[in-house]
Amino acid sequence: MSARTRWFRWVLGLLALVTAYALCVFPLYDTDFWWHLRTGDLIRATGSIPQGDVFSYTHFGDDWIDLHWGFQVLVSVVYQVSGVSGIILVKAAVYAAAVTVAWLAGRQAGPRLSAPDFAWSIWLWLIPLVGISGRALERPEMLTVLFLAITLWILAEAERRPKRLWWLPPLFLVWVNCHALFVIGLIVCATWAVDLLIRGALAPRWGLKPVDAAVSERTVLLVAAGVVLALLVNPYFTDGLLFPLTLYRKFSVEQEFYATRIGEFQRPLEFFQRAGFSNIYLDAQLLTGTLTLAALLVAWWRGDRRPWLVLLFLAFGNLALEASRNTSLFCLVCGFVLVQCLPARVEPVPVPESGSGTRRGIPLREQLLALGLGVWLGLIWTGVWNELGEKNKPCELREANAWFMHDAVKLAGRPGMPGIAFAAHIGQASVYMYHLGPERLVFMDPRLEVMSRQTFERFEQVQQLMATGNPAWEALVRTSAGELPVVLLDSRSSRPAIEGLLHTPGWRIVFADASGALFVREEVAERLKLQPADIGPLMRPPPT
Repeated sequence: MSARTRWFRWVLGLLALVTAYALCVFPLYDTDFWWHLRTGDLIRATGSIPQGDVFSYTHFGDDWIDLHWGFQVLVSVVYQVSGVSGIILVKAAVYAAAVTVAWLAGRQAGPRLSAPDFAWSIWLWLIPLVGISGRALERPEMLTVLFLAITLWILAEAERRPKRLWWLPPLFLVWVNCHALFVIGLIVCATWAVDLLIRGALAPRWGLKPVDAAVSERTVLLVAAGVVLALLVNPYFTDGLLFPLTLYRKFSVEQEFYATRIGEFQRPLEFFQRAGFSNIYLDAQLLTGTLTLAALLVAWWRGDRRPWLVLLFLAFGNLALEASRNTSLFCLVCGFVLVQCLPARVEPVPVPESGSGTRRGIPLREQLLALGLGVWLGLIWTGVWNELGEKNKPCELREANAWFMHDAVKLAGRPGMPGIAFAAHIGQASVYMYHLGPERLVFMDPRLEVMSRQTFERFEQVQQLMATGNPAWEALVRTSAGELPVVLLDSRSSRPAIEGLLHTPGWRIVFADASGALFVREEVAERLKLQPADIGPLMRPPPT
């Protein structure tokens, strides 16, 4: 390889990294962010990790297994230093790093004689990258995406370099203290171990490669024991280790209930039935799955038969089909599998000066890739890419326009206001928790690991009664002491409740802007001298 080609590949790799980064730079609009941020602030201030609920009056004191605490401390520090802009930039860096590590893992030789073609390994990642960026949010799962990529990197060459396996226990130690989806890593490790068992029992029959002698059963068992011990090092010990089973029951046995109410638990096929091919992120996820299946079939046909890659595709394909929240994980795994399925690189043949297909020794496919990435970056930075997508991901460092009810919540925290709140949708409860919690409490919030289905059903019943102007909802939200909450209703999803409450005797709208409205009892408004608000801005929320 000439020095010119080597230099060009460094530039090409950097251009691909910048593209991955830019795709994940867009306004913050995930409402869960605010309760994570407030919890991180509390952990840093008190030096203790939550054991019971401190944010709601419906579940106050109930067990709260907060395995997200590491992520929460991270965002608390970043936000204190650089605000929302810093949060978005760090989030984009984490996703770009995850994609880079997964790409490197895919290029590891495995049973091949050499790494796959440089340009093709990037070309194949472009479609999974779009699928990943569709859900590149400021949530604990961003760390799971990174840790998943690192797990793939460790295991991809672990047979030849078994010492890599000893990175798994410290990785899982961090993982279990950042996100409950550490179980994703266990799935990857399990598929890798099953691959060893299959090949150990059947190779070299059916073209399977024998297990490399460098890895021993003893090493695998000792590392597995180390992983289990590492997972127990969390603030909740065995309860933390087994917590994913609790979540699995809620989102499997009760899947139909939550999937119809929480977008991230809906199945991608349900999104497709509504949107068809109009959503580029969903299109990218479907195309990624199709390409990966085709690549596995071609690799199997030409004799490159690796059960691990098939098992990864099946396991994460099933997860992706069950809930849209898993699609970024699926796309990351597919990107890894696609590159692993590429054949070994064919060594370049010297090209005469007048040869076609290259220019100055740089292959045409690499020149075209550089051009394509440059054009793509231009589309991202100019906003054209955002217009092609969901129109909520311009390349900007800010909160989504009129998305969070900061000003309404600040008024709700005025002295003399009730110390409790009913917020709809539940994401606005996160904003209330950030500004006013835990001194003031909410009826329900997005922490579904704390909130029960019964509370969720009562929450919906309250909104239905509000929308019809039936004051019977008040009995459902009163505290045991008879106190009624302030009511926060967002401008986009709570319009029926707003209309109903505007015509309910005894309630007054005292604040309204493009993000939502604040209602209080008439006697509270009179005591605090709060005049009725102009509802005009409420009716015209801007694009995000």
